[in-house]
Amino acid sequence: MANLLRIGERGKQILRTLFDNGPLSSATLRAVIEPKMTVRKMNGAIRRLRVLGLVRSRHTSVKHCAGRYHELAAGQGHRILLSEVLGIPLAQFKTIPGGTEALEHWQDCTVWAKRLRAIFPDAKVVRDFELARNAALLSRTRLTAQEGDLLPD
Repeated sequence: MANLLRIGERGKQILRTLFDNGPLSSATLRAVIEPKMTVRKMNGAIRRLRVLGLVRSRHTSVKHCAGRYHELAAGQGHRILLSEVLGIPLAQFKTIPGGTEALEHWQDCTVWAKRLRAIFPDAKVVRDFELARNAALLSRTRLTAQEGDLLPD
């Protein structure tokens, strides 16, 4: 089925960025995707991914952060398609915890992660939800799975 979908490299790049970082605004996507995309190109790519059912919109209830965010579609059929398109095992597709109040935090963490990767190219930048996805990674920290909300970015 994924072979029938026509998704360009930029579309795959957007999908991978959303998988790696969780819900992001168009502005944050433009800030972290290289090479840079114009507002028009980004909006067009997001629109195509939404029509294919791979991306959905999400809005925040926090007034000062009002806006639209984009996230990967969460249905099982959508995740199977995303798994095939991105070449990521289906078991790694887990919902990133947090409500709408966390959306702005994710934007900041995404930009900081990009900066840290540029400064320390040999280091691994680990986000809190990555620890929840990967037991082997969590075992390399001093944290336990029971500490749940205490997992730092």
